[in-house]
Amino acid sequence: MKFITIALTLILFSANAVFAQDAQMILHESTFNKFLKAVGQISGGGKFKKGFIKTDYTWKIRNARIDLEPNNATFYADADIKAKGITFTEKVTGSVDVKYNTVTNVISVKVREAKFDINIFGFKVATIDLAKYYRPKFEFAGPQPLQKSVFIDLPDGKKKKINITTQSQSFKIIKDRIVVVSYLKFTG
Repeated sequence: MKFITIALTLILFSANAVFAQDAQMILHESTFNKFLKAVGQISGGGKFKKGFIKTDYTWKIRNARIDLEPNNATFYADADIKAKGITFTEKVTGSVDVKYNTVTNVISVKVREAKFDINIFGFKVATIDLAKYYRPKFEFAGPQPLQKSVFIDLPDGKKKKINITTQSQSFKIIKDRIVVVSYLKFTG
């Protein structure tokens, strides 16, 4: 009987904790991936000369995406490289900064680094950092009220001012999502 009481208490309190969130902003990873797709094709190239070996090379990025896992955001892409009649693909893995500024109420997501090497005939020809091309950071407003106060008309003709403040906030990265929660305080 004691076990059932404890279990029910834990379930009730954990359920209340989940529903106690006043305002919540959820950003799904598909939002960022749609943006990366809209950027379009990123490509480049160069020349390579080493001894008797001389060739031009090109690279083209496809399947650029951001993957959100608990407490982590990672950039992935495929780099198709062509040089001197050969074609190969390098897997690109990079780091992504995800931050929430409680003062400005801004959630920002930025590809920090996404490097891949171009190796031709055993020689390292170049290192490309895709963060240079996916430069703008994604910025979104977090969950905070637009109004700092509201006035309520009372039956006696007076007005009552209700102040709205953000009491606390939490930020986390979970599977496929960035979640920012605000807890509001109303005083009058």
